[in-house]
Amino acid sequence: MSNSAFSFYLTKTAGQKGSTLIFGGSSDKFYEGTLKYYPLISETYWVLDMPTMSVGETNVKVGRGIMDTGTSMIAGHPDVINPLLKAIGTVDATCKGLENLPVLKFNIGGDEFTLTGQEYVLKVTAMGQSECICGLMAMPTLPWKDAVIVGDVFLRVYYSEYDMGNQRMGLAKAK
Repeated sequence: MSNSAFSFYLTKTAGQKGSTLIFGGSSDKFYEGTLKYYPLISETYWVLDMPTMSVGETNVKVGRGIMDTGTSMIAGHPDVINPLLKAIGTVDATCKGLENLPVLKFNIGGDEFTLTGQEYVLKVTAMGQSECICGLMAMPTLPWKDAVIVGDVFLRVYYSEYDMGNQRMGLAKAK
């Protein structure tokens, strides 16, 4: 029986060489510790139980996390994302003070995953100009309020294995 899993390692910096897609499983050379597996709660997308997200004292009920390597940011309904953005505060466009931004926390399957300001802020370069922007985006057009699309802002920090054969997803801190 063949292994129906595949995994992604995303480099820490956009455009940096080294991102890797592995068919047939995963490689521990890309992550620390061991992969922890979470059951899929839907087979339509890679959906995990994600009851809450929080920043400091601001705790927002979510419900589902849609893990998506095709999305750069963390996107959700304004009712979910806007309170988190308010708790984060202003991200300096010149990238100053990122180390002083609060930690963003995800509760996935009862476990806490964290991103620092340096991890959830994106440095975007266009036409020779660089700017820092927060990697969270409110999308009023999303059809659901109980799910957040968890994109590369998260997935470049956490190595991910997608195992359809066992209807689960594995996560571990990326190297």
